[in-house]
This record gives sequence, structure tokens and C-alpha cells, in this order.
Amino acid sequence: YIVCRGLKPGSDAVREYMFRVNLKLNQLRNKDTDVTEVVPLNIIKDDTDFFQFMINSNESLCAVQIKALAKIHAFVIDPELSEPRQADIRKECLKLWGVPDKARVAPSSSDPKTKFYELTKNSDVDAFQSKTTPLDSNTLSKLRHIFDYRCIVGGGEQIFLLAMGKSQIYTWDGKMPLRWKKMESFRLELPRETLLSVEIVQELKGEGKAQRRISAVHVMDALILNGTDVRDQHFNQRIQMAEKFVKAVAKPSRPDMNPIRVKEVYRLEEMEKIFVRLEMKITKSSGGVPRLSYTGRDDRHFLPTGLYIIKTVNEPWTMAYSKNSNKKFFYNKTTKESTYGMPPNAAAPFRVCHSERLFWAWVDGVIVHDSQTRMDPEKLSKDGFLTFIHQHHHRGSNALIGIWKLKIFSNLRTSSPSVMLKAMGQVLFSTGLKNPKFTAEEPKGQDYEIRTYHPAKWVSTTLSGMQGDECMKTGFRRLFSYIQGNNKNKAKVEMTAPVTCHVVPGAGPACESQFTVSFYIPDELQANPPEPSDPDVFMEDRKEFTAYV
Repeated sequence: YIVCRGLKPGSDAVREYMFRVNLKLNQLRNKDTDVTEVVPLNIIKDDTDFFQFMINSNESLCAVQIKALAKIHAFVIDPELSEPRQADIRKECLKLWGVPDKARVAPSSSDPKTKFYELTKNSDVDAFQSKTTPLDSNTLSKLRHIFDYRCIVGGGEQIFLLAMGKSQIYTWDGKMPLRWKKMESFRLELPRETLLSVEIVQELKGEGKAQRRISAVHVMDALILNGTDVRDQHFNQRIQMAEKFVKAVAKPSRPDMNPIRVKEVYRLEEMEKIFVRLEMKITKSSGGVPRLSYTGRDDRHFLPTGLYIIKTVNEPWTMAYSKNSNKKFFYNKTTKESTYGMPPNAAAPFRVCHSERLFWAWVDGVIVHDSQTRMDPEKLSKDGFLTFIHQHHHRGSNALIGIWKLKIFSNLRTSSPSVMLKAMGQVLFSTGLKNPKFTAEEPKGQDYEIRTYHPAKWVSTTLSGMQGDECMKTGFRRLFSYIQGNNKNKAKVEMTAPVTCHVVPGAGPACESQFTVSFYIPDELQANPPEPSDPDVFMEDRKEFTAYV
């Protein structure tokens, strides 16, 4: 392993060379030969400064180790020996680290009301008790700038949670007078000086008589995390920090503890993903009648009450979509300024997110699932809301659950060997490469055609991540290694085109997506392709599919 810190510019050749060495190691994995030398010794010795530096570094480390071993040897012979400088070393360390040389004392306790004002720096309490604006046909026009909003599925009453260390946890319903109530009969431990906006949700596992029910904390927003005030961060950043916080405090080995999770967040323009998660399920208390249920990431479900819609862009800024550049941008309605990068004052702080949130209540008469039949024409239902979003979404229909891309890997050239570059150049221009068979329809326009690709075998690899380009680079490398001989037959396979990538977007902006990168298997190997050696690479019998090319 080579761990690089502060990697210098111009080191691409080194990375390419090391990548080729790794490919060689993979090829020799099950053979008697091996890579025993990465850089010849005579080349190292020719650089006298570097060679001497390595000698001095190694000898200095050896000197320290020899001294430490001599001490251990002396203590083994005479266990009565003591180190007189231990106390002095301790003081020097504490001074160097800036740690006070005194015993730790427990922080002074305070009541939750005092702690709340202390943490929020005596903020106006009115900002915390603002009510949600009901979303209906009359207030729908507030959302015409749809890129400014995120949405969260609700399952209970939104309240504030204040943690003062361990199980000292208090809640406030956001109404005056300000009264913090201790959470009773709830097993949860959180770090002190933490303030969250949450729901207490009854989570369900399974259906019918075997169904289990447990109360869980669902974090909707973060204000203070273990003493760190994050209220002025962008909503997405607050959610990501809350994810890390929850991961750090979770106790998966304690099934007796009540779980704490962060709500899944969706972009408003991708709201259709939410309806995919809605099902009609029978619960213990439903008398055999199926009830609307929302299933989360870990297969637990709860009975949804509606949808919170949160404004995440601060006035006078708004977000829009540029058809020319195919990118979102920020626009200042006052100064008429526009920019692709997010201006510092464009992120809506917690105060704005909380006070301007809307709530679409899924009450009787609101249709959000195909099996629901009783519709109240006076109430806002799914079809009406989606029609509004499509009217104000100027990107076209990109919000798909599965997206096929015929991907050009032109941005890989800085990290791949020359032979890989050649292959990618061929993919880019499709010169001399074999292609899968397809049937083309008559052209619908000058710039593209519709192709129906025939059933065939493809070699594929699947990765999860939040950076699409990085996942696709890694996937390309895996498959390139396969066609270079990293397979059970040690056989080389011709490069083909196109390279496809199937994308299954994550449940929300802070969630990982799934990327499946694939190479087409040449015709002559379709009947019996070489079996992959890498467990992350697999053969795929792909059915007929249609692509716009």
C-alpha cells in the first residue's frame, strides 16, 4: 500500500505505473511467480540524496526501537525498576497538547429551559413556535420555484429534542409557554448540548399478527450537535452532519435501545420517488383493513401523516435551470445576478427553513396511492401536485428510478495506463470496435436515433457511492482488468462499444446511488465467455432494451 499525503502535481506517470504493477499482481495471483521489485535498487542508489534520506530515516527509527526494546528487556529482568521522568513527560505532553493539568470535573448541571437559551444564544422563541403552512390548491403557487425546496415524509408531530447528556433528554412541542418535558419510558442516550427537530414515530416491522412496533426518533433537522451550532449551514449540510452524528451515537449492539434515524430527504422535483415507497399494508390496529404505509431504507415502515416541504434557498435568491448549459444556477431576484456556485447568503438558515415550511396532510379524501378510491375534489391529491411540478420543471423527464447512460469515459485519462487510454479513445470514437446488435427505428430528429438492442451477454460490476464519475471510473478499471486477462481463462477479450452505466438513484440527496457499469461481450464469446476472477465482476444476461443514441 502507498499512502499519499499532499500528492504533488505531475505525478500521473507514477500513478499509472503503480496501477500497471497492481494489474500484474492480479494476473500473478495464483501463479508461482511474483512481483519482487517495483524500482530497481541501482536507480534508487543513483539518487544519492533520496537514498541517504531513506538510510537516515530507517536508522533513526531503528535507534528508537532499540532503545525501547532495551527498556523492556531491563524491566523484564528487574520488575522493581521505575521511570523517574514519567511525571515530567506527562507535564510536557499536556503543555504541548494544550490540556489543563488538573482533574476533570463534571459540568455544572442546569435546567433544560436555561440550557436551551444558552445554546440558542437567547434567540427569539417565536422563531421556534411558527406553525406550518397547510399545502392545498390555494397555497400551491408558493412552490413555483420548485428547485428551492426539499421534502420529507412525516409520521408524527414535529417537536424539539434537547439532550443534556446520557439519558437526560427533554422534548418541547414548540408551543408557548416554553415547557421542556423529560422523555420517560424511552431508552436513548445522546451527547450533551444537542438540539434537534424530530418526530417520535411508531415504526412497524412485518405485517399481521407477527408485526412488531417500536418508537423511534426521526431527525428532521439539526440545530446544535454536541455544542456545535449548525443552524446557519445549508439544509443539506445540516442533514449530512446529522447523519454522521446519528451514526456515531447509534448502539446497534443494544436491541433494547430505541432507534434514532435521520429522515430521508427528497428534492421536490423528484417527489415521484416518494410514491414508489408507499404501500397499503395491514397493521395490528387496522381491523384487517389495509392502511397507507411508507417503507424506509432499512425495511421498517410507518403510517405517514403527510409531506413536509422545506424551503432551502434564502431570499432574494432562487434556483433555476439553464437549458443551454444543462445545469442549475442561482438567480438574485433583486440584483438580477446569476451564478452557478452557491452564494454564501443563498443558503436558508434553520430559522427560514422552519418558519416557511409547508405541510401537505394526507387526510381522508387525499389520493396518494393508486388503490385509494375516495377522492375529495376540494383537496390536493397526487395527480394535481405532480401536474404542477411538471409544469414548473423545465428540465424534461429526468426523474426516473432507473437511468441508462451510454457513457463516454473521457475524464479517466489522468489515472489510467496508456493501453487503457487507447481503449477509451476507441470507445469515444467507436473506431474498430465491435458493437452489440440492434434494430434502429427511423430517425425522429437530426441529432439522435432510437435503437432497440437485442438480448446479449454483458460483463458488469456494481458500485455504490455519491460521486458518479468516481464510481464509473472504478467500474471501468475493474472491467478493463477483466478483458486484459483477469479471468478464469487468463484470456484477453476485445474492447467493445458502447460502455453502459445503469444508475439507480439513492433515496435522497444524502444517500448513495447504485451504478452498474457494463462492457458488451464480443459475438464470438457470447456462447461461452470467460468467467470473471474478481468476485465484484459478474456476467449479465441482458434482455432487450431501448436507448436513445
